[in-house]
Amino acid sequence: MKRRLIRRWGCALLSGSMLLSACASTDYGARAVGSQGPATTPQLQTLEANLRYQYDDLEQRVRRSGRLVDDPALDAMMRRIGCEIAGEFCPELRFYILETSEFNATMAPNGMMLVNSGLLLRIEGEDELAFVMAHEFGHYFENHMFERIAAVRNANAMGSTLSWALVFAGAGALATLGYLPAMAGALEFSRDQEREADLFAARFNNEHNYNAAAGVRAWENLRAELTASSNERTRRAVTRGSMFSTHPLTEERITYLTAAARPDGPGPSDKAAYRALIRPHLSRWLELEVAQRDAGATLVLIERMAQQGTDLGVLEFARGEVYRVRDEAGDAELALAAYQRAAEQADANVAVWRQIGVMQQKLGAPQEAGAAFARYLELAPDAPDRQLIASMLAGLQTSSGGE
Repeated sequence: MKRRLIRRWGCALLSGSMLLSACASTDYGARAVGSQGPATTPQLQTLEANLRYQYDDLEQRVRRSGRLVDDPALDAMMRRIGCEIAGEFCPELRFYILETSEFNATMAPNGMMLVNSGLLLRIEGEDELAFVMAHEFGHYFENHMFERIAAVRNANAMGSTLSWALVFAGAGALATLGYLPAMAGALEFSRDQEREADLFAARFNNEHNYNAAAGVRAWENLRAELTASSNERTRRAVTRGSMFSTHPLTEERITYLTAAARPDGPGPSDKAAYRALIRPHLSRWLELEVAQRDAGATLVLIERMAQQGTDLGVLEFARGEVYRVRDEAGDAELALAAYQRAAEQADANVAVWRQIGVMQQKLGAPQEAGAAFARYLELAPDAPDRQLIASMLAGLQTSSGGE
């Protein structure tokens, strides 16, 4: 009897909630020019006003965070591309580069676009950046955040009703499951928005002077990193879906973006010109990547970047740091070899000699370690760790003299 009640109430209320969800529209339509500009004030006590004021506050905190990359050349590139995408919406938008290793960009409904340094490190040209920024503007233009919140509200109402019905039917232990079909529907709505934004970006690249396959390249490169990740959960995420995934699977995105790319468009953007723009930040951004302790993914990134044949001193140093931090069997030898390759390059950081000394000492080669430490002190007389390295060198010389 109880089982029949559960089925009857569950089916009836699911149907009723779906009708309710359908009646509570989530379609905000496309954004109008000026609707979120700096000079406009949204009507009080509305969802739009609430979010606008929250994101205005967040933007001020971002500006004061000390984590923004101050680079006029990069800022100018982002503004130029962003305004080409946004057209008449351009006066409403602000663009920022946030120093964080995550591959991500986001756009808030108040017109703030954040692009992470981890994304700028991984892309290889302006066409890929244009695709990403067009994707984020697509969310802004289509009012996706407001629509997503409306969908979640509908899902919460549906889930609450079904959960109440399960309790009433004597199945209280199952009540929390009432939220599952509702939230799955809301998140499927979110995945649909991601596809819409992807295709918005593909159309932009197709219709402007950007390579149409840029989005595919960006996702293929990211897939290679994720597949090689040292984190098992990250590797699984590449191929396994989830009812609670808000984005289409990487493979799915590559498939539909490949189909959307115009085959007769221009070739990829100038990689060398783009690399020159981010070169002043390479060491710092790679340092952030190493700090993530995902050796598999970071090594794939470094190898791909090294294929351009430039910045090898910086890249080989970072490769050595990956092995040093991972510190598994054989990694000391791999780290030393990478540091030595870096030392041969004109763009090598003087810190490479200190790290060569550390690895040589670890591998039981005191004379080689001493020579590397001496070279470091010669090249960096004002190094902040000079006293420490000098002490280590003195210890090595004393030990060697006593043998």
